[in-house]
Parts: sequence; structure tokens; C-alpha cells
Amino acid sequence: MQYFILFTTLFISFNVWAINPPNNIAPSNGAMGQPTRITLDWTSVGGNTGYLYELDTTPAFNSPLHTIGNASGSSVTLVDLYFGTTYYWRAATKGPIDTSAYSTTWSFTTSNTLPYVSPSNGAQNQSTTTTIDWAYISGATGYIYEVDTSPIFNSPLREIGTTPANSSGRVLANLYFGTTYYWRAAVMNANDTSNFGSTWSFTTRDGVNNVSPSNGAQGLGTTTTIDWSAMSGNNGYIYEVDTSPLFTSPLYVSGNSGINSSEHTLSNLYFGTTYYWRAAVINTNDTSNFGSTWSFTTGDGVNNVSPSNGAQGLGTTTTIDWSAMSGNNGYIYEVDTSPSFTSPLYVSGNSGINSSEHTLSNLYFGTTYYWRAAIINANDTSNFGSTWSFTTRDGVNNVSPSNGAQGLGTTTTIDWSAMSGNNGYIYEVDTSPSFTSPLYVSGNSGINSSEHTLSNLYFGTTYYWRAAVINTNDTSNFGSTWSFTTRDGVNNVSPSNGAQGLGTTTTIDWSAMSGNNGYIYEVDTSPSFTSPLYVSGNSGINSSEHTLSNLYFGTTYYWRAAIINANDTSNFGSTWSFTTQYQLVAAPLLSSPLDGASNIPVASIQLVWDSISNTSNYQIKYSTSSNFTTGVQDVTATQLNTTLSNLSGNTTYYWKVRGRNNAGQSPWSTVWSFTTEPVTTEVSKFELQGAMIYPNPVGKNLYLKVEKDATYQVKVFNLEGRIMFHDELNGTQAMYDVTSLVRGVYFIEIVHKDNVKTLRFIKD
Repeated sequence: MQYFILFTTLFISFNVWAINPPNNIAPSNGAMGQPTRITLDWTSVGGNTGYLYELDTTPAFNSPLHTIGNASGSSVTLVDLYFGTTYYWRAATKGPIDTSAYSTTWSFTTSNTLPYVSPSNGAQNQSTTTTIDWAYISGATGYIYEVDTSPIFNSPLREIGTTPANSSGRVLANLYFGTTYYWRAAVMNANDTSNFGSTWSFTTRDGVNNVSPSNGAQGLGTTTTIDWSAMSGNNGYIYEVDTSPLFTSPLYVSGNSGINSSEHTLSNLYFGTTYYWRAAVINTNDTSNFGSTWSFTTGDGVNNVSPSNGAQGLGTTTTIDWSAMSGNNGYIYEVDTSPSFTSPLYVSGNSGINSSEHTLSNLYFGTTYYWRAAIINANDTSNFGSTWSFTTRDGVNNVSPSNGAQGLGTTTTIDWSAMSGNNGYIYEVDTSPSFTSPLYVSGNSGINSSEHTLSNLYFGTTYYWRAAVINTNDTSNFGSTWSFTTRDGVNNVSPSNGAQGLGTTTTIDWSAMSGNNGYIYEVDTSPSFTSPLYVSGNSGINSSEHTLSNLYFGTTYYWRAAIINANDTSNFGSTWSFTTQYQLVAAPLLSSPLDGASNIPVASIQLVWDSISNTSNYQIKYSTSSNFTTGVQDVTATQLNTTLSNLSGNTTYYWKVRGRNNAGQSPWSTVWSFTTEPVTTEVSKFELQGAMIYPNPVGKNLYLKVEKDATYQVKVFNLEGRIMFHDELNGTQAMYDVTSLVRGVYFIEIVHKDNVKTLRFIKD
């Protein structure tokens, strides 16, 4: 029996704790200042069929406000709680069979006041239309507020009211200026009304703030707008203006600027006068005190603008300009050549309304003018502003051609700077810088034409020129004297100097020069233009070229040109040359001796080349220099070879060949070279017995004698190794006439078989 009871007890205990209770989440335990509409939130438990919750103002859940309810989810929203009240709550999980134990009991306390937003507590300078604003509270059914000039809300101006649930603020209009207001608010729901929150205050602005013109501003126009800060909810503004800071002078002015117009324009003020002003604002209930008194001073006259004071080199038509001032009825000005404005040239006038400038015409050249201006309005005329001066230009500035310019055409335009308001210009031109030569020219270029074209000038001549300007009242001095030099001749253009291979019809071209009456040219095969082929002619006006026809093939031509105008003919330009193409277009091919051959006999060498068609003869040149500048020899041959003799020993010779016929010649062949055999100038080691010469020195006849009768080769050569003559001696003696030799040292060489003897002698 005892075992049965124990089993039953354990079984019952197992069913009570079959499902877990939730854990509380929010609001946090002990939370303060909570809204009267709040959501209780706990953890979700698996396998639940819902939840129970309890709420009460006592932790024992036994007060008349005790609430118990069901929730399908893991939260429940409570509304219309009491303000400033501590609530206790807990939750349990419902299962299919039973309900869990309750969660831990937590508490929260609702707020008993309403948070404020604006204006900030103690705010200053608020508008007399000001919105008091507090926090929006969820679940509220409305708000109540109190406003008063007393912090205990007991003055006759006390206002109390309510706003609907969706309006957490109140617009206060037509408040008194410079007054401190106190306010507070509370929130309502269906069950309760909160306490009023803290009392906040703000103070309205007592008057407006001045904006412009800045206090103490100087030089303002006699039409000036005074401006002050705007204030919302106004019924208009009042202002006061006077020349006295006490606002007591006969010029005192006051007025109303109208609703929402926080400015006023003052017109026809006095020049150079200080004005004082202030403003106040009006609403339905009150008028503010006047704001601060500010001042400004009007300008006493105008400021000069241009031309800058002391400006130099101005035109005799010049505009004087001064600063504009609004609200004017016109300006007056004075101009004179005297700073006291007392000369006979004194001029004054009125420039007209809103025209702050005046154009002066026909001023004197090189003269200093003084000027000043003043302004007029309906009430006053200002003093004259500062006296400024400017000086007119005494003459013109030369522009082109640049001073000292070279190589100009005989038609040249002289140009000088223009000056406005002119009645024309005069100019002078001469070949003398004193403008006194017979070629002196002067003239008038006409109104507004600051240039003149000179024609038919002399070639290669320096001209001097200057100009002056004229107006109705005066003529300037002449400007600087400048010079230019005309070109003496033309520049060659084409064909390029030294050009090769040109056609037998070739155009010569030279630089053009404006204003010409034609060109002359000369062409010749001689650079001195003296050959029988000399040609000259005139190419015609404006034609700076000439075509030459039927020129010779392979011929160098020289040419030059000059220019003509109505007064003069230039010198000829540079002499240039060109060479026409060859009719025989192929050069001969050299054959023998081979290029670079050495040990060529000095006694005789045959030069051989190949033939070319249509050739009547060949020209052969040989030289001891590769550029054919030293020891040059020229040979003509009708065959394909020529023999050279009496060459110098141990010497390199260069040679080339070209073909010729009646129409011209071919190009030169390539240049080949050969080197002759050495010729010793020392006495041979192999002596010939009994060989001798006499007399020594010798004047006319040199005698040679050997002992043995035989055949000998005899050569005479100079110190350079060049053979002067050679002979064959058969016998024992011979005589040689040496009168053709120049004075100096010579050698005579006697050769017999392998024996050689060389003797030295002096030609006297």
C-alpha cells in the first residue's frame, strides 16, 4: 500500500513540470519612465498552446487592478496604463495537458511627465509667434498645456488648453515683445492624465536687429535702403530717420514699412551728411521698443574712375568717367588746362541723368588737362570730387616697317598708331634724315587713315619717315623719325645653285618684289657673262621667272636677275649656276691598268677603256690628287687608249675618262688610280768602272764618259724622281744639252745589264 502511494505522487509531480516556463525579455526589470502603452515580451517555448500573463500594481498580484490574460504569442501590448505607476508582471506557458510555472516577476514604472522639445529652456530673442513643442507619446489621447508670463501660472495672461493626440505642439501668436513666458504640458490617455512636466521658459525679442547699411558706413548714395531683421507674425514695422541721433531735427522722418516688409528706401538725401536710423516691429497686441540706432554717411561727391590720374599719351578725343550714384538727377563736370579752372579753355557742363561720363573732343596735342565732377539730386548738389589730370599725346607712334628694317620692297606701306577724333594725318618721307633732299615727299593720308603706301622707291636706298596728326583745333608735333632700306636686287629661288642634270628647257626663278615694272636677267656659260652664248632679257611686269630653251647638253650655265620700277633698276642679284643633263648618258668603263695597280713603269703606260655609243672622241684627265686639284693633265684621244710617258717615280696617279660629241659630253667615268715604280736617288752599290760626267756644275752641255764600249740606258731625273729625259748610249761617250732644265740638283743614271751607277750634278 505504501509503494502505491509513492508511485502516484511521483506521477503527479512529473505532469506538473512537463512544460517549461518562459523567460522575461522586455521591458527590462525595474525599467523607469516607460510609456503607458507598452509591450510585454518573453521567450518562446516549444510545444506551447499559448501563454498566460499577470499584471498588477502589487508584487503579490492581489490589488483591485490585478489582470490575468491569455496571449497566443510570446508578447502582449498593454494600453492606457496609469502614469507614474509601478507595475509587476510575469508569464507562463500553456501546454496540451497543463500550464507551466510562472516566470520570474519583473517590474517597470510608467513615466509621470512629458519630455519637452523646443524652444530650449531659457531661450532668448524668440519671435512673438513661437511654437512650443513636446515629445510625441504613443497611445496618448491628447495633451494639455499651460502658458503664462508668471512661473506659477496665475497672471491674467495665463492660457491653458489641449491639443489632439496627433499634435504634440502649440503655436503661440501675438506674444508681447521683450517678455518672458513660462510653459508646461502633460499627456492624457483613456484612464489617466500625467503630471505636468518641468516648467520651461523663453523670452521674446524686444525689437528688431539692424542689417544694412552697416553701422557707420561711409560714402553711401543719396538713395539708400535701410534694412532690418524680419520677425514672423508681424503686422508691420515702424522706422525713424534723422540727421540727429536724438531724432529731433527738422529733417526727422518716420514711417511704417508695411506688413512683412523689413526695409525702406530713402531718396534724395543730402550729400556728405550723417543719418541715424532705427526700427521697431508691430503685432496685434504690442509694439516693440526701437532697436539699436545705427548711422551712415552719404558720399559728398563722386569718385573719379578714368582716365587714371596723371595718365599720359591719351588721344585728343578722351572720355572722362566717374563713379555712378543711384537716385541722381544728373552730374556736372569741369575741364581746364589750369588746375584752378580759370584759363580761357575752361569748359563745364551737365552729363545728364544717370550718365556718369563725358567725351571731350578736339583737345590740344601734348597738353595737360584737369577735370572734376559733382552729382545733383532733387534736394542737393555735392561738392566736386578730386581734381585729376591727364596729358594728351603729342604726335603718333610709328608702327611699321620696324625702325632700321632691311630688304624692303620699293612699294612699301608706312604705318603709325591711330588716334581717335582725328581730321587726318600728315607724313614726310626722304632719303635724308633732315628731310632736305630733292627726293623729299610729304602728304596727308586722310581722315582715319593712319598709313600711306610709297611706290617706285629707289633700290638699295635708306628712307626716313615721320608722321603727325591733325584735329579741328591743333596739329601735333611729328613723331620719331624711323628709317628703312629697300632691297637692292632679287633673291634667286630655283634651280638651286649648282644643280645638276637639268633639262635643256629649264625655268630660272627669283623672288618677286611688289610694285615692279618688270625684271631683267642674264644667262651665260661663262660666270663673267662674256661668252658668245650670253643671253639677256626682260621677263615682263610681275613675272619673276624665265624659261630657257634649247640649252646645250652637259653644260654649266650661270644666271642672275635684277628688278625694274618706274624710277630705278636694281643691281643684279647673286650669280647662280646649273648644269644640264648629258646627251651621252653612260660613262665609259675603265679597263687598264687595273684600279690600284702598282710598280707601273715611269717611262710609258697605256690607259685603256671601253667604248660608248655616239662618241667622236674621249677626254682623259689624270692628276696626282684624287680630287684633280694638283698636277692635272688633260688629254684627248679618238681611240680607246692613250699612252702616258715621263711619269714620276713612286707616285700615285688618278685618272678618269668621258666621251664627247658635237652635242656635249657624257658623265665622267669612275676614278681609278695606279702607282709608278720606285726610282732611287742614291748611288748604286754596283759601280760602273770609269763612268764620269763633266763639267759639274753644268750650264749648257753635259758630257758623259765610260771606259767600256757597250750599250747603256741613260736617264736624267730630278730630286722628286721625275724623269726629265732618257737616252741609249752605244759607245763610250755622249753629250747632252741641259739648257731646258731649271737650276737645281739632278741625277744621271747609267744602266748596263745588272750594273747601275748614279751620278749627281748641278744645273747652273
